[in-house]
Amino acid sequence: MKKYEQLTKYISLIDLNNCGDWKNSDNQKSDSSIDFPYLQYNEIVYKFIEDVVSFCDKHEEFDFKNYVEILKKAKIKVGSLGDVDITKHNEKTIVLMIFAAIRAERFCEGTLMLYIKDGTLIRWLKRLEEFDNG
Repeated sequence: MKKYEQLTKYISLIDLNNCGDWKNSDNQKSDSSIDFPYLQYNEIVYKFIEDVVSFCDKHEEFDFKNYVEILKKAKIKVGSLGDVDITKHNEKTIVLMIFAAIRAERFCEGTLMLYIKDGTLIRWLKRLEEFDNG
């Protein structure tokens, strides 16, 4: 197995147009309560997230705990990952960008969906595939 195959296998699996949907809560408690919509990703996206977490567990050399500082040193702002010219960065940086996108989802629901729908995530994965293929 190639180093990034656990992640790059999703290049052909993730559907840019059908990665998840916003759902409305059906649990109306009373007229005064407000239930916010929530995002439900499809099974492939959840599997991808699980595989990224698994990859992180296996590759401590990427120093995932310090991803924000590492990205800052590479002059990458976590809030604008989609604007990064990935041809100028190494594989560690690309992996940390994927990790940052998944972490951002925990603070701003829908962030990962944006990176999927605009093709950014697939570009990152294809760049990792390039590193695997030498």
